[in-house]
Amino acid sequence: MRLPHLDQLVPLERGEAGLLARAVAVLVRDVTHSQTPVPLVELLTFAPLATLAKTLHQRHQREQLVPVRPGRRPLRPWQLRVRYDQLAALLHHRLALFYCGLSEAENLQLAGIVGKFQQKSLNLSTWIRFG
Repeated sequence: MRLPHLDQLVPLERGEAGLLARAVAVLVRDVTHSQTPVPLVELLTFAPLATLAKTLHQRHQREQLVPVRPGRRPLRPWQLRVRYDQLAALLHHRLALFYCGLSEAENLQLAGIVGKFQQKSLNLSTWIRFG
Protein backbone atom coordinates (compact mmCIF):
# COMPACT_ATOMS: atom_id res chain seq x y z
CA MET A 1 0.00 0.00 0.00
CA ARG A 2 1.43 3.37 -1.01
CA LEU A 3 1.12 6.15 1.56
CA PRO A 4 3.22 8.95 0.06
CA HIS A 5 2.50 11.36 2.91
CA LEU A 6 4.55 9.05 5.17
CA ASP A 7 7.64 9.13 2.91
CA GLN A 8 10.71 10.67 4.53
CA LEU A 9 13.74 12.42 3.00
CA VAL A 10 17.08 11.33 4.46
CA PRO A 11 20.18 13.35 3.46
CA LEU A 12 23.13 11.12 2.52
CA GLU A 13 26.64 12.39 1.83
CA ARG A 14 28.92 10.97 -0.84
CA GLY A 15 29.89 7.37 -0.05
CA GLU A 16 27.21 6.77 2.56
CA ALA A 17 24.83 5.17 0.07
CA GLY A 18 27.43 2.56 -0.89
CA LEU A 19 28.25 1.72 2.71
CA LEU A 20 24.61 1.30 3.68
CA ALA A 21 23.93 -0.65 0.47
CA ARG A 22 26.64 -3.18 1.36
CA ALA A 23 25.31 -3.68 4.89
CA VAL A 24 21.68 -4.03 3.73
CA ALA A 25 22.71 -6.41 0.93
CA VAL A 26 24.32 -8.71 3.51
CA LEU A 27 21.08 -8.71 5.53
CA VAL A 28 19.02 -9.51 2.43
CA ARG A 29 21.44 -12.29 1.47
CA ASP A 30 21.21 -13.78 4.96
CA VAL A 31 17.41 -13.84 4.79
CA THR A 32 17.28 -15.37 1.30
CA HIS A 33 19.99 -17.99 1.89
CA SER A 34 18.89 -19.10 5.34
CA GLN A 35 18.85 -22.87 5.90
CA THR A 36 16.50 -22.60 8.87
CA PRO A 37 12.94 -21.25 8.89
CA VAL A 38 12.91 -17.46 8.95
CA PRO A 39 10.66 -15.61 11.43
CA LEU A 40 7.66 -13.95 9.83
CA VAL A 41 8.81 -10.42 10.72
CA GLU A 42 12.10 -10.91 8.89
CA LEU A 43 10.29 -12.39 5.92
CA LEU A 44 7.96 -9.40 5.71
CA THR A 45 10.88 -6.96 5.86
CA PHE A 46 12.67 -8.68 2.98
CA ALA A 47 10.95 -6.87 0.08
CA PRO A 48 11.36 -3.32 1.46
CA LEU A 49 15.00 -4.01 2.35
CA ALA A 50 15.68 -5.41 -1.12
CA THR A 51 14.25 -2.35 -2.85
CA LEU A 52 16.16 -0.05 -0.49
CA ALA A 53 19.40 -1.93 -1.21
CA LYS A 54 18.77 -1.66 -4.95
CA THR A 55 18.14 2.10 -4.73
CA LEU A 56 21.24 2.65 -2.61
CA HIS A 57 23.38 0.53 -4.91
CA GLN A 58 22.22 2.46 -7.98
CA ARG A 59 23.03 5.74 -6.25
CA HIS A 60 26.47 4.41 -5.30
CA GLN A 61 27.13 3.47 -8.94
CA ARG A 62 26.20 7.01 -10.04
CA GLU A 63 28.48 8.50 -7.38
CA GLN A 64 31.41 6.48 -8.71
CA LEU A 65 31.03 8.09 -12.15
CA VAL A 66 31.34 11.65 -10.80
CA PRO A 67 34.92 12.55 -9.84
CA VAL A 68 35.72 14.09 -6.46
CA ARG A 69 36.21 17.84 -6.79
CA PRO A 70 39.33 18.74 -4.78
CA GLY A 71 39.56 22.36 -3.68
CA ARG A 72 35.91 23.09 -4.46
CA ARG A 73 32.84 23.10 -2.29
CA PRO A 74 31.41 19.61 -1.79
CA LEU A 75 28.15 18.75 -3.47
CA ARG A 76 24.94 18.98 -1.50
CA PRO A 77 23.80 15.85 0.28
CA TRP A 78 21.60 13.55 -1.76
CA GLN A 79 18.01 13.41 -0.49
CA LEU A 80 16.97 9.76 -0.34
CA ARG A 81 13.19 9.31 -0.37
CA VAL A 82 12.47 6.44 2.00
CA ARG A 83 9.05 4.83 2.15
CA TYR A 84 7.61 4.11 5.57
CA ASP A 85 7.93 0.33 5.15
CA GLN A 86 11.59 0.64 4.14
CA LEU A 87 12.27 2.85 7.15
CA ALA A 88 10.51 0.42 9.49
CA ALA A 89 12.39 -2.55 7.99
CA LEU A 90 15.75 -0.81 8.30
CA LEU A 91 15.09 0.20 11.90
CA HIS A 92 13.94 -3.33 12.73
CA HIS A 93 17.34 -4.64 11.58
CA ARG A 94 19.44 -1.67 12.77
CA LEU A 95 21.38 -3.68 15.35
CA ALA A 96 22.14 -6.49 12.89
CA LEU A 97 23.69 -4.00 10.44
CA PHE A 98 26.80 -3.78 12.61
CA TYR A 99 27.53 -7.52 12.19
CA CYS A 100 27.74 -7.42 8.39
CA GLY A 101 31.52 -7.76 8.10
CA LEU A 102 32.43 -4.08 7.88
CA SER A 103 35.58 -2.59 9.39
CA GLU A 104 35.43 -0.68 12.65
CA ALA A 105 35.74 2.69 10.90
CA GLU A 106 32.92 1.73 8.54
CA ASN A 107 30.80 0.63 11.51
CA LEU A 108 31.26 4.06 13.10
CA GLN A 109 30.22 5.76 9.87
CA LEU A 110 27.29 3.33 9.57
CA ALA A 111 26.17 4.31 13.08
CA GLY A 112 25.91 7.93 11.92
CA ILE A 113 23.92 6.91 8.85
CA VAL A 114 21.51 4.80 10.90
CA GLY A 115 21.17 7.77 13.26
CA LYS A 116 19.87 9.87 10.36
CA PHE A 117 17.21 7.23 9.70
CA GLN A 118 16.30 7.14 13.39
CA GLN A 119 15.86 10.93 13.40
CA LYS A 120 13.47 10.68 10.46
CA SER A 121 11.56 7.89 12.18
CA LEU A 122 10.57 10.36 14.90
CA ASN A 123 8.36 12.07 12.31
CA LEU A 124 6.38 8.83 12.04
CA SER A 125 6.14 8.06 15.76
CA THR A 126 2.47 9.11 15.86
CA TRP A 127 1.56 6.42 13.29
CA ILE A 128 4.18 3.69 13.81
CA ARG A 129 5.63 2.33 17.04
CA PHE A 130 9.27 1.39 16.45
CA GLY A 131 10.40 -1.18 18.99
